[in-house]
Amino acid sequence: MQNKKSTLNNRERSQGKSLFAKHPALAISGLLVIVLIITDLLSGAIFIPFDYNAYRCPDPWFHHGLLPNQDTRAQWGGQIYPFTTNSLGFRDGVVREVNPAQPPQKYLIMGDSFLEGVGMVWEETVAGILEEKLTDSGTAVYNSAVVSYSPVFHYLKLKYLIEHEKFIPNRLLVFIDNSDPLNEITYREFKPWYENRTKKLLHAIKRFLYRRSYIYYSVSTLIRAGSANPITDQWNRKMGGSLLDETEKEATGFINAFPLWSHDRTLYEKWGRQGLTLAVENMTRLMRLCKQHDIDVTMIIYPWPTAILKRDMLNLQVDFWQRFANEHQAGFVNLYPPFINAGHPEDIVRKYFIPGDVHWNSEGNSFVASHILLHIQRR
Repeated sequence: MQNKKSTLNNRERSQGKSLFAKHPALAISGLLVIVLIITDLLSGAIFIPFDYNAYRCPDPWFHHGLLPNQDTRAQWGGQIYPFTTNSLGFRDGVVREVNPAQPPQKYLIMGDSFLEGVGMVWEETVAGILEEKLTDSGTAVYNSAVVSYSPVFHYLKLKYLIEHEKFIPNRLLVFIDNSDPLNEITYREFKPWYENRTKKLLHAIKRFLYRRSYIYYSVSTLIRAGSANPITDQWNRKMGGSLLDETEKEATGFINAFPLWSHDRTLYEKWGRQGLTLAVENMTRLMRLCKQHDIDVTMIIYPWPTAILKRDMLNLQVDFWQRFANEHQAGFVNLYPPFINAGHPEDIVRKYFIPGDVHWNSEGNSFVASHILLHIQRR
C-alpha cells in the first residue's frame, strides 16, 4: 500500500513539473532557437534594404515575369518610382482585375526593359502614353513587357495568355532590339515546366526569408556574388530562381556589344548569328500563333545610343527583320531613321535617353509612342 502511495506521489510531482524541469536541455535549445529567430527577423527588419525587385518572380511557363496585383516601388539607377501590376501580371497604371473578354479591342505590347519602362512612372512609358491616346477610341492597351525578354518569351507568354488566361489581343506590338540575340542564347535551354503547389509554396517561403531573414538574405547575397558566370547563371535556367533584377549582373562588355554585333563581323560570328537564328525560330512560332487566332502583328525595331552615335542607319539587324516582317505580312516600324535624323547624334542621345543609360527618358518614350500612333492610324 505504501509503495502504491509513493508511486502516485511521484507521478503527481512529475506531472506538476514544468517542461524546463523535465527536459532542461531540450527547453534551453528551444529557447535559444526562438531567440535566434527573433534576433534574425529584427536584424532583417533593420539591415535588409527595401527590395525594389520584390515584384519580379520566376514563372514556370515563360521563365520570369511580374507578380500580379502589386502596388510597390521600383528602382532603376538612382530613380525610385511607383510600380503597379494588374491581375495578369502586366505593368499597369493601377492595380485592377483584367477581364480577358473586355473591351473588344485590345492592343498588347511585348518587349524588354525599354517597354517595361524602367526608371519611368506609368504615364511616361510608351504603354502609358498609348493608353491615354487610345482609350477614347474604345481600345485598351496592355503591357506584357519585362526586362530581358526576347522572342522566346514573347512566344511562350502569348501562348500562355491565350491557352490559360483566354486573353487574346486584336493587335500585337512586338519590339525588337540588338540585345535579343544574346538573350536568346542565354535562355536557349529553358523549357516550360509543370508548377505544383509544393513548388509554389517553397518559392513563397524563399521569397519571405529573403525579405525577412537577415541570415538567409546574407547567405543568398554571398552565393550570387560568387557566381562563376553572371550572364548565364543570373537566373536558374529552369525556375528563374534569382530574386534580383538580372540586369544588375550583366557584364559591361556584353552591354556595350549589344548594338555592335549587327555590323561587326567578329561579334556576329561569335554569337550574333546563333542568337539571330534562335530569335527567328521563336518569332516564326509567334507569327504562326497569331495567325491561328487572327491577331494583327506589328514589329518595331529601335536603335541603342551607340547605333545613333555611329549613325548606323541600315545594318544587318534592320534589313533582316524588315524582310522577315514582309514575308509574314506583318506591320513594320523602323525607328532607326527617325532617331538618327532627329539632329546631331550627341544631342539626340542627351534629349531622348536617361543620362548614362541606354534606356529612353520621358521624351524618348513620347517620341517612340508618337511614331507607333502614326503607324496605327495608317494601318
